[in-house]
Amino acid sequence: MSFLLPAGLTTRYHQPWCGNVAVLSPGAVPTIDFYLTPRLAELGPERLKLFDSRVLDATADSLPVGTMVIIVRHASRRWLRFLAAHADRWCGVAWLVDDDIPAAWRCKELPLDYRLRTSGRFLRVARDLLSVCDRVWVSTNELQKRYAQWNPLVLPPLNAFPPRHAAPSGVRRWCYHGTRAHRAEFNWLRPVVRQVQHQVPDAEFEIMGGTNVRRLFAGIPRVNVLPPRSWQDYVAHCENSNIAVGLAPLLPGYFNAARAHVKIFDIVHAGAVGVFSRRAPYFPNLAAAGAVFVDDDQHAWSEHIAKLLLDDKRRLTHFARSTDWIKQQHPAQSLLELINSK
Repeated sequence: MSFLLPAGLTTRYHQPWCGNVAVLSPGAVPTIDFYLTPRLAELGPERLKLFDSRVLDATADSLPVGTMVIIVRHASRRWLRFLAAHADRWCGVAWLVDDDIPAAWRCKELPLDYRLRTSGRFLRVARDLLSVCDRVWVSTNELQKRYAQWNPLVLPPLNAFPPRHAAPSGVRRWCYHGTRAHRAEFNWLRPVVRQVQHQVPDAEFEIMGGTNVRRLFAGIPRVNVLPPRSWQDYVAHCENSNIAVGLAPLLPGYFNAARAHVKIFDIVHAGAVGVFSRRAPYFPNLAAAGAVFVDDDQHAWSEHIAKLLLDDKRRLTHFARSTDWIKQQHPAQSLLELINSK
């Protein structure tokens, strides 16, 4: 894959930072909340401009000299040509990537259309994108290793959600909020869900998906299949939920190996304790975070989930550890240090 891409970043910008940041993103996506919102919190609203990276905005012409530009995941060719044509106005241009987007096309654990769309959007503009960037920010050490030729800086994910209480005692609702990119995990979970629903007769299981997911879990009692939703609607859903246990299974795979541990923030935001696969990025990153780790044994998953659902004291203890761990997570660099690092 790497032979298709530039061996290094050659663009340099010479303007000092004026205090403004422009973020180009394909709509409201979780990448912004987990990687930028906590780090840009010190900026006043007049200093931060958000643009849809899919459509060039005429107001971009008013960005002041010395603006720092951050491209989230991908951008349209029109935006990239605009940035190149006005290169003398930026103090820097960063590409922030939180999945192995360049290599998704060859990750067979992903649905074919997802693979082609994810990599295709990048590969169509890859040279234009990397020709305007003077730095790359990645979400994990694994991505840093895979794309060492760009000398990327690792930005670990951070929590962007307000504190909340755990689901109250007596709640037996549990969930898996995977996306269609987790097709293998959906299939793997089916016997786990069946067994837990048998062991805990009042348990209610919540999962998100379309017709295929509905068909997969048909016949298992008390399963609520919710339709997929936008990131903003999903955040609101979690905030208004009382879920006791949230699942984060992650099967072996090239794409999965480069993921970050963002699911802990979603799960805690729903009031839940997380049950995670005992592998990176969850283990050992979340060893002090109240996480419950389980090997790839479906019976073991069922047993751990059932115990948490039936033991409120244990569950609430794990939740308290998770919230304490989240409070201790802070940006490793200040915004100024981040912008000045290349």
